[in-house]
Amino acid sequence: MAVHKVGAYKQVVLSGCSAGGMACFLHCDYVSAWFARVNSSIDVRCICDAGAFIDVPTITGAGDVMKTRFYDLADRMQTRASLSPACVQAEPDWRECMFSETTLK
Repeated sequence: MAVHKVGAYKQVVLSGCSAGGMACFLHCDYVSAWFARVNSSIDVRCICDAGAFIDVPTITGAGDVMKTRFYDLADRMQTRASLSPACVQAEPDWRECMFSETTLK
């Protein structure tokens, strides 16, 4: 069996779907920074499928259901440290960074 050294990698892909997509989204920057410390030329890409939801009111008039759910998730899972530091610093409420349209500005 061949033994591979992490520093010799050229590319790394982190991916996930459904709940794994959310984990991919939340940890992409951390994983990329970790590999950059090992070897700054490693290209890290994240493919987060179905882990990002837009912040819009429901068509039924029930209000901002997604915002309520994501704020609850952010609080319960203590996700602040996993979110984009630039987004957290720029937003009045750091939990807004759970939404892709806010983080990807």
